[in-house]
Amino acid sequence: MPPVLQPFRQAIDLLPAAPGPSITAFEKHALQLAVVVAATLPVAAGAWGVWTASGALANHQRYLSGLLLAIGLGFWSTLPAIEHHASRFRLLTALVVIGGLCRLAGVVMGDAPSVATMIALDMELAVTPLLCLWQSRLGARSGAQDSRSRRSKSASTASTSVRRCVSPAPSPPANSPRI
Repeated sequence: MPPVLQPFRQAIDLLPAAPGPSITAFEKHALQLAVVVAATLPVAAGAWGVWTASGALANHQRYLSGLLLAIGLGFWSTLPAIEHHASRFRLLTALVVIGGLCRLAGVVMGDAPSVATMIALDMELAVTPLLCLWQSRLGARSGAQDSRSRRSKSASTASTSVRRCVSPAPSPPANSPRI
């Protein structure tokens, strides 16, 4: 590094790395493990439903099981950099909670609340929202930007640069002499 830049480097080194206390590897790994375990249920149930569907509504059951499988895989896709995937995590959580509210409405309207239904309701209306809150807290403490917002910021910067390059030259003032 050139000597003239040394004071700037030293000033940058004094800045805090992230807002608030930084996350620990243990906390990140604990959340990742919890998501692996929790998302195994929709992955397994979705795959099982795809392969075992039968009867008049088998095609519809396979479709809905495929959605369940995709939701579980979507949660697994956040694992490598879980603190950077807040938007994806929240969208998946919203899908799960809406499904859980619909399941709860069925129980209120008279559907039999079996053990499987109660476990599903617990996962949909308690476990998944709590995991989402944990992920949000972890992301905020790490100072991580969501991957989508990083892309939009870089796209915005790129489009501004392009506009500067392709914008027409300014017109001469109206009272300037013409040659």
